[in-house]
Amino acid sequence: MNPESRIRIEEVDGIRGWAALCVIAFHLSWETFGILVPQFRFWPTKFFLDGPLAVYVFFILSGDALSYRYMLTGNASGLTKSIIKRYFRLTIPIATSCLIVYLLMKSGLTWNGIAAPIVHREDWLGKFIQFAPNFGSLVRYAFIEVYVHHALGSSYNPFLWTMSIEMIGSLLVFSYLITFKQQKNPLATALVCAAFLTYFDTLFSLFFSGIAFAILRIKGYFDRIHAAKMTQSGTLLILAGIAATDAFAGHTNHQSMHLSIFMATTVVAAIYLNSTLTKLMRARFSVWLGEISFPLYALHFTIIVSLTSWLIVKLHVHNQLNVHNIVLVIAMSLLSALVLAHFASIAEQWYLAWLNNFVNNRVLSQGAASRSE
Repeated sequence: MNPESRIRIEEVDGIRGWAALCVIAFHLSWETFGILVPQFRFWPTKFFLDGPLAVYVFFILSGDALSYRYMLTGNASGLTKSIIKRYFRLTIPIATSCLIVYLLMKSGLTWNGIAAPIVHREDWLGKFIQFAPNFGSLVRYAFIEVYVHHALGSSYNPFLWTMSIEMIGSLLVFSYLITFKQQKNPLATALVCAAFLTYFDTLFSLFFSGIAFAILRIKGYFDRIHAAKMTQSGTLLILAGIAATDAFAGHTNHQSMHLSIFMATTVVAAIYLNSTLTKLMRARFSVWLGEISFPLYALHFTIIVSLTSWLIVKLHVHNQLNVHNIVLVIAMSLLSALVLAHFASIAEQWYLAWLNNFVNNRVLSQGAASRSE
């Protein structure tokens, strides 16, 4: 398929979906049960359960997805619409997840405080939502503080620490795109910004890596590389090297931010350059995971502090919290999160369609009318 004919890049959705699944698996296995069952933290599995690395991949994909359509079409009104919608695109799913946590807290259905000492995670699971729920604080956190003052002591969803980075990173991408047509060498600009921000150990560099990938795709670079058989085996070797590096760094606790940024960027590049992996990311299941990825990421905290923690407590009471049952708890929690995210994504699609129509018919049309007067 000619890259110029594709408005939506399915492999971006697929990678995002698998990354979201990796984050959930990380929280359920490595974090929740990692001390009780050390096998979950066996260092060779680090790459496949590296939640932080998966989050860094999210940021790259955001830069790619946010910039690709505008670079492809040059539609200034589309860029304006994206800028207007971004806050609401992120905030409504955030507010929904926080509202669910608030209702669970008010109903006494959060069990993480009781479950934490059972799994010896007072330092993690036990620190979540340890405050009295208040609707005013819920509104402040979900609509403002999640972006500007995310603190564990007042967070209704601690996993949303990424949202401030996502919002600022999005604004950086939009700022870049506003000047895109005036730039003599947009790819060089993106790479220089990525290198500069990497030097200062900031994750915002990943958004510019995503921009660079979007430019390379539009230029047909990835399609040309897919035709080279040597590249296919080479990218697999690169991924194996990244997995080994991740395992060693995680095992020795010497993983720096520079290394994390490099690994995340290399993982995405390797998948883009490998035709087999690209096809896998375009497969129906991968794309479905991508479609539910944001609800999955935003809502799985509600599962962990309620269902997962409740199962831990009940199994402990009956002296049945063994490895076999822990695996079942993880499987049930993961399945519940997928089902919840699936139905949430249906509501999300309806909301996004409404938001798109509202911006088109109310915001942009009124703005055009006022300029013509």
